[in-house]
Amino acid sequence: MYRYIPIVAERILVDGGSLMVMCGGAHLDVAIKELTSANTNLKFNWNISYICQRGTPLIHNRRVMTAVKNIIWLVKGKYTGNVVFDLIQAPYDPNKEDKEPHVWGQSVEAVKDIIEKFTVSGDTVCDFMVGGGSTAVAAALSNRRFVGCDIDPVAVKTTKQRIDALFGL
Repeated sequence: MYRYIPIVAERILVDGGSLMVMCGGAHLDVAIKELTSANTNLKFNWNISYICQRGTPLIHNRRVMTAVKNIIWLVKGKYTGNVVFDLIQAPYDPNKEDKEPHVWGQSVEAVKDIIEKFTVSGDTVCDFMVGGGSTAVAAALSNRRFVGCDIDPVAVKTTKQRIDALFGL
């Protein structure tokens, strides 16, 4: 997927718009290569560290215990938004509630923090892999429009159910 995301993002982003791609460290090298090798006007801007306070998983083949996910930040044209801190911390989730909707679920509060740092009210947030719908919920709570997709119909259904529940439908 990484090689196709910037092609779509270039078409839909406004000048100065950001593409944020969350990626575990085990695939960071591949993700950066594929995201930046597409012939687009998107350029690597920075890497944001997303700290997840959970049991630190062991990446066996790399012999690394990790508590960080990377958010690869590409920009179309020149970023002129606010200065941002390159560290985001997900709230502690001892009961693994973030994982209930989807095995790779993210914290709605942490995703909301990301959305509010890199967009303004009324912007559109697009998620190419909705999973359990945390980004959709965070976008709605942040007064952003949302477009999402996933190759897994269960992920799409779960996301729709979470949004419907949010609006009392």
